[in-house]
Amino acid sequence: MPVPTHFVPAPRSPLGPRRRLLSSFFPNAGGLLKDAVPLASRSGLLLVRLRSSLYWDDDERGLVRLAVCNPLAGTWDELPPLHRGSSIMSEEAQCAILTDTDHGPKGRPRKPLPGYTTFFKVAVIILGYHRGPYSMYTFSSAESSWSAPRRCFALLEYTFVHGTPVVSRGKVHWLIKGLGNFWTLGFWIETEHISITQLPIPQDFCEYSSFNHALVLSVAADGKLSLICLHKNFLQVQIFTCKGDEGDGNGVADALHTEVIELKHKPRQTTKALYMYVGEKSATLLVIDQRKFMCAVNLETRTIDEVTGVSGYFKGHTVVPFEIDWSAFFMSSLEAH
Repeated sequence: MPVPTHFVPAPRSPLGPRRRLLSSFFPNAGGLLKDAVPLASRSGLLLVRLRSSLYWDDDERGLVRLAVCNPLAGTWDELPPLHRGSSIMSEEAQCAILTDTDHGPKGRPRKPLPGYTTFFKVAVIILGYHRGPYSMYTFSSAESSWSAPRRCFALLEYTFVHGTPVVSRGKVHWLIKGLGNFWTLGFWIETEHISITQLPIPQDFCEYSSFNHALVLSVAADGKLSLICLHKNFLQVQIFTCKGDEGDGNGVADALHTEVIELKHKPRQTTKALYMYVGEKSATLLVIDQRKFMCAVNLETRTIDEVTGVSGYFKGHTVVPFEIDWSAFFMSSLEAH
């Protein structure tokens, strides 16, 4: 049976350690979000795949039903069904959600079509049948339908490295691996151009002699793209940061600057990290190890805190980091009362 989606507070959350069902933020949604699967988040919006019993037969008809939720406002927008044709959308589909602030310099705010509560753009990358190529579909609340699929790359050329995409300088980046190196799949938000760029990481690093597979993309304070890797014994974090711009096409990124952060007080129960996620704005890593132990690594204080209230049944690919603007959250709660 599907496991209901919960919000699990990070250590020292103002809401305390109590978990909350996703549906508790949307009392008027009925059963629409009952078994929704989280896919991506950004700027207070959460993209989910709908798995209500009303839609159990959609997979056989080649339909994917998604919704964009705003837990702070208690609103949601259901997207038109995505006709995935000859493609497969698993729980590990690569997805991104973008807002008006991601679309270049601030000018006139983009307005959604009637029936949508806010402007957003969604990008979904899914795999073709019979090991076909990965294709990207996009949808905007300012448009009436999904885009035609755009080819990304063939399955045997590259593979996605587990983790959430990041947005930097008008571009969405996914981490991929191929040909013995790490690369980024880039999607230009304004032009919708797709490019693949190699990260010039030292070859000995790619062999994972000291570090494990828990790699994740991040964005430095100055907007430059970074690659973060956690030491297999939770002793260090190594950060590779691009010195310059990636350019606007396929190629190799500029040289990388390397930084090593020594961590304090390694938790006793940790094993090799299996999944890692980075906070959208905070300098925090959410780490899940092979025993389903979850902890938060603060890169500023160099400390590690256990995330409590998480059962061992969850799967890593169902975890999506979600950051809340606490001032806006409490003001909204006061207005509601």
